[in-house]
Amino acid sequence: MALSSINSTPQTGSFELLSTQLKNPPALTNNSGSTVTVAITATGEWSLLKADFATSDPDIIRYKKLVDGDGLPREKSDEKFKFKYPNLNPAILVGEIKDAKGNTKSTVSGKQQSFELQPGDSVSFIINDDPKWYGDNAGKLALSYSATAKTVEPTKPIEPQTKPEIYTITDLYNTGVDNARQVLGDSVADSHYTLATYPAGTVTVTEGNVSRAVTTPNKDLAPINWIANTQTARWIGPNTASAYGPVGDYSYKTTFTLPSFSEASIVGQLSVDDRITEILVNGVSVGNPVPLSSWTKISRFSISKGFVVGTNTIEFKLHSIGGPTGLQIDNISGTYKPPITSANATINELINKTVFIENIETKRYLFSDGSPITRDRGAEGGWLASSGFASPNVVGADANYYNRAYWKIVPNGEYFLIENLETKRYLFSDGPVIQGNRGDEGGWLISSGFASPNVVGADANYYNRALWKIIPTNGGFLIENLETKRYLFSDGSPIKGDRGAEGGWLASSGFASPNVVGADANYYNRAIWKIYTA
Repeated sequence: MALSSINSTPQTGSFELLSTQLKNPPALTNNSGSTVTVAITATGEWSLLKADFATSDPDIIRYKKLVDGDGLPREKSDEKFKFKYPNLNPAILVGEIKDAKGNTKSTVSGKQQSFELQPGDSVSFIINDDPKWYGDNAGKLALSYSATAKTVEPTKPIEPQTKPEIYTITDLYNTGVDNARQVLGDSVADSHYTLATYPAGTVTVTEGNVSRAVTTPNKDLAPINWIANTQTARWIGPNTASAYGPVGDYSYKTTFTLPSFSEASIVGQLSVDDRITEILVNGVSVGNPVPLSSWTKISRFSISKGFVVGTNTIEFKLHSIGGPTGLQIDNISGTYKPPITSANATINELINKTVFIENIETKRYLFSDGSPITRDRGAEGGWLASSGFASPNVVGADANYYNRAYWKIVPNGEYFLIENLETKRYLFSDGPVIQGNRGDEGGWLISSGFASPNVVGADANYYNRALWKIIPTNGGFLIENLETKRYLFSDGSPIKGDRGAEGGWLASSGFASPNVVGADANYYNRAIWKIYTA
């Protein structure tokens, strides 16, 4: 690793990052002895494929495009490749922050970045690509950095019964505005909304493989009974003089980001031509949030479910009977509350209480499968089948079926036992102790070369494998086994829809909840958990 050291503040410097650098990427480490704020600016261009790469596949051709450190917009076709950071844009610049022991703490991304490094922390940089294809990349970025001492605010005492802070979602936009939220001119593409669905014959503006909606012309050309454009929003629609389009279904998508949160809501006003049919968040319907709307009135909508940590998508679906068609979104805004464990909560406030343990990435509850213990602790003789009884797996369920997602955290010296209230089984780490640095195993799936061992529910604390350290981090907790050093880790897909939609945790319910495993590192934040009282 080409390592630059921050020894004092203020400090500036620069280095280059080749798009082909998968191993030993350039990095910065904080050796100043105090917390520093680092700002990164990246210039230059790179691509995920060389210009002479032979292909006629449109999903692959787009990877030849030279882009800056913000990368390419994510598309559905990207899912066929195993990007190193699957939730981030292809070709985006990614910084991975690790502590002094090599444990991954968080990631930052984009050509403009600002973050903090604690003493001993380091940050390494890389292009987001499928690790198998780094050799086909082209180009490089020049990264300039500045490091300054963090300004420390005086600590204020916590007021009892203080209401949690509410934060604003900053990247929601009305239709027909630019990045500064100024209304666009006639027939200008809207960079915040894509025309995701439209019938054959619709005239569109295309940027790369993305179809953009455009602002409609003024009322001299548009239908005179449309509600007016406002000082904060304009109609968007197909790319014709008066937004004419064929009969059929249309949908408009916009995206926004949410950090860790406990709850969130979005409100706004909409008008459509001819009628709204559905609103979806991350592909899941939010029900019927507005009455059937029309182009002659504005209707209020409200969304309070379906959100995920990271990038979120809202899709407005409508139907046109022909002629002018479009959508106007005005006064859209959103707020969120931080997770319960994100500020000032300590593990001491949660011990010996009934708690949920929820994964911050998949939203799955830690859940105890199998039969409850029926005899004294240790009567099962071990946790492997060779002992005469194989301890059942712990899984990640979408809901609290039969109270098996209730846990109690019990102090044991300076460590903790984590006991399920229903089965009385202890959270228990199977498999070998990790070797080398965190992340050396390369992932948690067999495709990485090593399958992380399952976490099970044992009837006793054999060999201290039921003892855990609970470490506050990034709005949640890392839960690390004392013996194996493995992190509690949530495998499988994030939950979709409302809690309980999967119908259970066994295959007989139609969906088998994915196992919880013991991973050697915090891949994609799946080792971070929220813990809160039930």
